[in-house]
Amino acid sequence: QKSYSLPKPDWLVVPREQRDLPGSVVRSIRLAVMKRVLLPEGFVKGRGGTYVRRVGDQIHLIDFQPYRWGHSYTVNLGFHYEFLKPFFARKRIKLKDYHQLDCMFDARIGDFSKHRHDTWIEYGASRQQLEKTFEENAALCLKILAEHQKKWADPRRWLKAGDKATKLRR
Repeated sequence: QKSYSLPKPDWLVVPREQRDLPGSVVRSIRLAVMKRVLLPEGFVKGRGGTYVRRVGDQIHLIDFQPYRWGHSYTVNLGFHYEFLKPFFARKRIKLKDYHQLDCMFDARIGDFSKHRHDTWIEYGASRQQLEKTFEENAALCLKILAEHQKKWADPRRWLKAGDKATKLRR
């Protein structure tokens, strides 16, 4: 069965059901904040809400993931070593083409909170509040990545951890 769509008449006004900011406004605020906060820290803009940087032999990824039905978002963090092929792409790719699935380790920002719970952040109705929230998200991500950059500076640490795990299983 065919279905046909008709253009909405100019006189018809469909009221918004939600009072939060529309996705286009959220994206423009995020882009402006990340241009000001993340790009000076060495990140490049990737696809969607993804920002990636290379620090030595490490790759750090921050991804702002919108909720499927809008109204909120979460922040994903990724960590990978530059000398390893990206896991999802399975071949060498440009930094801006990295995806969260390419990373050796990934987690949501809520995993680093006191209660370690999945965190979804509401867009809200205030541009100023959302801008402040994005700034706080970016600052927290930079802090988390800096801590793990030191912790994972030597990739041989994972080989040692793997040896210990193998010995424990025997």
